[in-house]
Amino acid sequence: MKTAISVVAMASASASSKCAAFCKQTRRSHFNSTLRAQLCTQRSSFSDVNRQHNQHRPGLLFASSRDSKLHERIVYVHSSAHSELGLEDKKPPLGLFRDDAHVRRNELPSSGYVHLPFCKRRCFYCDFAIVAVGERNTTSAAHIDSTMDSYVNSLCAEVVATLEKLPQPSPLKTLFFGGGTPSLLPAHHLSRIIEIFDRICGFHSNAEVSIEMDPGTFDRVKMKEFLNCGVNRISLGVQAFNDDFLKACGRSHGLQDVYEAIDIIHDLGVRNWSLDLISSLPHQTVELWEESLRKTIELAPAHVSVYDLQIEEGTKFGTWYKPGQHPLPNEDNSAAFYRLASSLLKEAGYEHYEISNYAKPGFQCRHNLVYWKNQSYYGFGLGATSYVNGKRLSRPRKWKEYADFVDLCIQQKQQKSAELCANEDAMENVVDTLCDTIMLSLRLACGLDLHYISRTFGYDWCSCICKGLMPFIKSGHAVVLDSNLKSMSSDVLSEAISRGSASLLEKDIMFIRLADPEGFLLSNEIISSLFSALPSG
Repeated sequence: MKTAISVVAMASASASSKCAAFCKQTRRSHFNSTLRAQLCTQRSSFSDVNRQHNQHRPGLLFASSRDSKLHERIVYVHSSAHSELGLEDKKPPLGLFRDDAHVRRNELPSSGYVHLPFCKRRCFYCDFAIVAVGERNTTSAAHIDSTMDSYVNSLCAEVVATLEKLPQPSPLKTLFFGGGTPSLLPAHHLSRIIEIFDRICGFHSNAEVSIEMDPGTFDRVKMKEFLNCGVNRISLGVQAFNDDFLKACGRSHGLQDVYEAIDIIHDLGVRNWSLDLISSLPHQTVELWEESLRKTIELAPAHVSVYDLQIEEGTKFGTWYKPGQHPLPNEDNSAAFYRLASSLLKEAGYEHYEISNYAKPGFQCRHNLVYWKNQSYYGFGLGATSYVNGKRLSRPRKWKEYADFVDLCIQQKQQKSAELCANEDAMENVVDTLCDTIMLSLRLACGLDLHYISRTFGYDWCSCICKGLMPFIKSGHAVVLDSNLKSMSSDVLSEAISRGSASLLEKDIMFIRLADPEGFLLSNEIISSLFSALPSG
């Protein structure tokens, strides 16, 4: 089987939007029209699930398979896994236990994504919804402040119009500020937004409040102000430990800014912080990539996100480069980058808990796990996508259209009516939900929860999934796990399927996951093959 990179390039910001787009596009490739849910048609800027998973930082949430025509248009969801297949005697990653793997669709969200679109300038790989404000100086300061004031006013109005119409919003367990470059926003604006959520929803006592920050956009004073606002998790968009690479990507910061930012984080005692890296950059070699990984490990972030560069139409990189062609690394090198990251980071004590994300024990990004577990979430701001009551809603990507949308929310005083102008997709049917669950679950270290699939969708669907994955289990690209996440022989699964025994399947076999790293590298191809093997409805 030919190696085909299907690893992620996702940032925290447009995660939710890109996650929705991935689910939609993948379904379209393999199911007839009656099963194609019209999920969000616009990608938010890396802010929601995925950036809305850490895609901006360069990575986009999704990565398309580079040499498979079947997946040319698939944008894969963004963000990594536990340990190698022998997960014996190791505690499952936080938040990945079977009992809390999913929530019912009719439950109100307890997670929110807020898109803050401001950037100094657009990076050469970026296709997110952003507003470039330039460098702050005596001439530009007044205009920048006015622009940010106007946006925050609209954003807060949207939040209020949405949440105050709910009978009893659930307290938030996670809140994620993505962009854009949220750290450009003055602290008093951030405080205002958080206070609105606190007034209407409230927060759980151990809520995770994350914000994306770029080196060179904050100092010690500003970081302390953000922490005082309630932020307790930082996602730092480093991308590379090489000035030439940073310049080649159009990043507004340099290597010195990176080290100064990390010094601030350490000096203020922030333990829960993540570092974003991009692989497969122009002229990047395995040696230079290893250097970035080793510097990352030396700086000891609690979490690391590794995104494979995606070349998007409409960007400068899309004009200059073609995937797999010089000066971009070829597919074999990109796969080598992925394998090396998985190996070195796991050796350093990081759990590879999701296809593109690594964390020290206890430091998984709880917000992004909401996306991967296909749970509901609010999305607010330019281009953001929400997933509430089985429907995905995407906000406009352009400022004027977004402002008009918010005005409509206010005028009608009925968020349900107002959201119709925000590209509301039809309620997902059962097969759509199953497909999304499969795609997103296979990004995680524990993989597909067979007990949940059987209980929620029926044993017949569970059996079809097991049969569809059996060739990859036999080839070593997927692994069968018991309830303790210990690997099992494929013979046990074969016996359960051949006997048509739901009780045997549920009793002895709990999960099927993709192997790390080889299964993750072929994730698009495995999912494609599985969907082709499923009944068409």
